[in-house]
Amino acid sequence: SEHAIACDDPVALHCAVDLERLVEEHAADRIHGGYREAFERDWAPRADGRLNPRFDPDVAKTMNTHLHLIEAQTALLQASPALDRALRLERLVRLFVDRIFDPATGHCRMHFDADWQPRSELVSFGHDIEAAWLLVAVQLWIALRHASFVPALAVGIGGTFFAVVATSAKAGVFLPWQIPVNQLASDPARAQFALLLGMIGGCIAL
Repeated sequence: SEHAIACDDPVALHCAVDLERLVEEHAADRIHGGYREAFERDWAPRADGRLNPRFDPDVAKTMNTHLHLIEAQTALLQASPALDRALRLERLVRLFVDRIFDPATGHCRMHFDADWQPRSELVSFGHDIEAAWLLVAVQLWIALRHASFVPALAVGIGGTFFAVVATSAKAGVFLPWQIPVNQLASDPARAQFALLLGMIGGCIAL
């Protein structure tokens, strides 16, 4: 999708749409939501779903894969806007709010069963930060219906750095560009409120 956007390449866009079809056909979980992750080359389920047997638990779903699915779906939506893609992206964002983000700790859960029951207590600060600014960028892009993803992404990244150095961070829960840092706050109520505020703002803008 990114190549299709950058080079105006219809062949690349066709490949991206075809890959989307394959993922939806073989990996989408129609019962519990989200996507199954481990397959053989013929899309048969793998017995062991671990990417790295030394470090990863054998689980059905992970935060990391769904985070990158948001990136891919956002790019494809930009390259080829369609209602079903927008709804698919909305469902992925909702999974992060309802299932992946843990308001009790202010972190994203990492590993899950097929029905989204947490399977580990691991925390990845890098993925927390990536998820925070990516969700903000997605909200801005959808809300503004911008022709390019670059301005929304710049606002998200720039706002993150601003929030880090802001001296009024506690009051900053009300400022949209501080949502990434507020989501990672140690106070669960503040983190949850920041995420909720971003979602409400996006709905109002739409």
